[in-house]
Amino acid sequence: MVDRSTRAGDSHRLTAADRLLLSCLTRPFGRKAVPDGAAVQASAADWDWAAGLALRDGLAALVYAGLGDQEQTLPAAVRARLQAAHAAAVLASQTRIAPALRQALAALQGAGLTPIVLKGAALAHTVYPRPFYRTMSDIDLLLPAGQIGRAQELLEGAGFREEARPARATHHLTPIRGDRATVPIELHHDLIPAGNPYTLAVDRVIRRARTARLGSIEGLVLDPADALLHACIHLAYTHRYRWYLLRSLVDILALTWRHGASLDWDGFLQTAVTTRTAGAVYWPLHLARRWLEAEVPEPVLARLAPPTPLRRLLEPIEKPGYLLDPEHRSGSGTAVLQTVLRDLSLHTGCPPGAQLRAVLGGLFPPRSAVGHLPPTVAASRLRYGLYLLSPRRCRRGIAALLQLLAPEGREL
Repeated sequence: MVDRSTRAGDSHRLTAADRLLLSCLTRPFGRKAVPDGAAVQASAADWDWAAGLALRDGLAALVYAGLGDQEQTLPAAVRARLQAAHAAAVLASQTRIAPALRQALAALQGAGLTPIVLKGAALAHTVYPRPFYRTMSDIDLLLPAGQIGRAQELLEGAGFREEARPARATHHLTPIRGDRATVPIELHHDLIPAGNPYTLAVDRVIRRARTARLGSIEGLVLDPADALLHACIHLAYTHRYRWYLLRSLVDILALTWRHGASLDWDGFLQTAVTTRTAGAVYWPLHLARRWLEAEVPEPVLARLAPPTPLRRLLEPIEKPGYLLDPEHRSGSGTAVLQTVLRDLSLHTGCPPGAQLRAVLGGLFPPRSAVGHLPPTVAASRLRYGLYLLSPRRCRRGIAALLQLLAPEGREL
């Protein structure tokens, strides 16, 4: 659990605990500078907060590897938590993830299918210094739409069974699991959920896939530029910055660290612009460069950035207090506006009409999206309309907007 007292009411800046965590995350990639350019004076509370966030985001093994000579200064309880998480990550990589990946790829490739390993299972072996640094709760495989049904039949024939929980996603099937000791497999027919505002053609991404070594086996993975684009969109659009924020930013760091100057930035930019995903790509790249020193060229960020007035309007969404501690809110009006700005940021590469619909959808959501309405208001369109336009709600919204746009809110 995050100790919000470490923020001391300031959601605009990186705290000492934040900077401590980021410095540990970057050290395995050869980065030594601490964000904000200042030394970190670590207290026991700072270490406890950093360890808690590392565990929450599945980064404890990477943090433990990045401690360096700071390990001896850790409180004993924190060191024990990180050591245990490091050992668990090694064990999971060897006994749960690797067997499931081998079994699934053997069944599919043996029948002539062409699964592409996505996200963690691919990145762990292709861009991270050690595979177990990249934790995951499932293995994602992308196949052409025409192969999905056959792939599920083959995996069921190999002993995989659907999990009890239904699939809520529209871009992959219900997860299937080989046995309780291995992680589930998700069969994807697309990279992002249906109903998105983008024009990303998955068939083109599939054609650009390449073969890579994944531990003891070989498999198809995304082209590095496509993997980077997917990492950004998955964090921004699919997860809406709510889950595994830091792990996604480390994915960006790892991709740029491993591929460096060889990454096809021109192709990346062309894809982001033509698919209207610039808004979902700019902020993750910006944060990875600013917080983790990811090697993202400044001209790339300049090309993807929204116009200056709009970028300044959207800057509140990159506050550490909002991103690293989503429960840290200063009022419901602020939370609503942060959501509106976040959704607008996802659409800044889209036509103006799509941007306007994103704003209006946030300010005037459907009744089904508001969980705190009294029954009498929820049952009546008229009463709900009056609720949305009530002077009290409007005053709260204006006050929240002024708070978000305060000059100090733009500082990190």
